[in-house]
Amino acid sequence: MGCAGGASTQRRRCGFSLARMDTGAALRETLGPLRLLIVEDSADDAELLLRAVRQSGYEPTAARVETAAAMRAALHDKPWDLILSDYHIPGFGGMEALRIAKESGLDL
Repeated sequence: MGCAGGASTQRRRCGFSLARMDTGAALRETLGPLRLLIVEDSADDAELLLRAVRQSGYEPTAARVETAAAMRAALHDKPWDLILSDYHIPGFGGMEALRIAKESGLDL
């Protein structure tokens, strides 16, 4: 059962109130670590993304991939919550990453 519905329905189904979600802390505690797959050819850019995610209060578990084959392997090996992709990577990029994510059939 999901967490859809009005405020009172969400409190019953999800176990936390919307007022506590203002900071996002309750949601982060409920969901656990953010599993983040980063499609990026620059280690420095990937680290900047991770820094921004951490500054938002998350402590992500992350992996960086640079190729279509590496992305397919990562999608097969672990569950991911979110994929962030650079749009332009030599020989690979955002549109192909989106296609691979859709083809995987995973609920991301």
